[in-house]
Amino acid sequence: MRKFLTLVIVFSTVLAYNADAQKRKGKKKSKTSTNTATSAPTPTPASSVTEAPAEPPKKERPKIKEGLVDGAYKREHFEKKPPVPLAFTRQADAVYSWNVLRVVDLSQKSNLPLTYPKSRLIDVMLNSLKSGKLEGVIFSEPELIQDNAISSSDVLNTLTKVDTVQKTDLETGEVTFVPQKTEFNPEDVIKYRIKEEWFFDKNYSSMQVRIIAIAPVKYLKSEGQVIGEQAMFWVYYPSIREDLAATEVFNWQNDGNKISFDDFFIKRLFSSYIYKESDVKDRRIEDYKTGKDILKEADRVKNKILDVEMALWEY
Repeated sequence: MRKFLTLVIVFSTVLAYNADAQKRKGKKKSKTSTNTATSAPTPTPASSVTEAPAEPPKKERPKIKEGLVDGAYKREHFEKKPPVPLAFTRQADAVYSWNVLRVVDLSQKSNLPLTYPKSRLIDVMLNSLKSGKLEGVIFSEPELIQDNAISSSDVLNTLTKVDTVQKTDLETGEVTFVPQKTEFNPEDVIKYRIKEEWFFDKNYSSMQVRIIAIAPVKYLKSEGQVIGEQAMFWVYYPSIREDLAATEVFNWQNDGNKISFDDFFIKRLFSSYIYKESDVKDRRIEDYKTGKDILKEADRVKNKILDVEMALWEY
């Protein structure tokens, strides 16, 4: 009996010892895992990470009161109308005709509507170019012939200019040349040139005029210096009349009378002067006149055309 009790006590002691050893191993493993987790690589500080700036939330504008009128009375929106058709003229009815080229200077007060930021003439012309409507009616010179024909892509490619600019490192003094891209600025347009034909129609017994082509003009620059002027392109005017008639132009004389760009030109609301006429030597006025004599010669050409109309009347 004593031997049996002794075996039971020894067996219980061994079991208790094994259980105690298992608990100690479990504690060591938990400590090891804790230390491992603590010794993991520290994350990169937030200050060293470049984060994209958060976009500010878009603020919703309050809805305006119904019936609010921005003015003394309610104005109707600009109504897009087709261009006014011009009278047909037969060659047999034109007993006299004379070609002239004019300059529309945008610095003149009456021509400022063409530069109105919300509705520029150059923007209308470029949009027509980009749409492809003007293919076959764009030229590099006022003579509308096959040798002067250019495409819309030819014009659009000239709007973006890439120059080589010298750059000097202030620390090392090293000089490098880097390309610099310059986009077209609509404010670079300073003038417009117009080709028109005056003719006396015996069917109507009056002198009439038709605009044949129009061209925007910008400064010609070299190394940042203005060295002259350059016509960007010439457009056959009848082909662009539809877009001009559909675009409102600022009326500097009356806010209540809305007009289109086509009205502006057909009604002769612009200010201009003649810089060239039909000439046997194909010269501009500035080629044989200087100073104030250029304007005097331009007036002489204008009066010469009007005198023809008076001379054709019979009493």
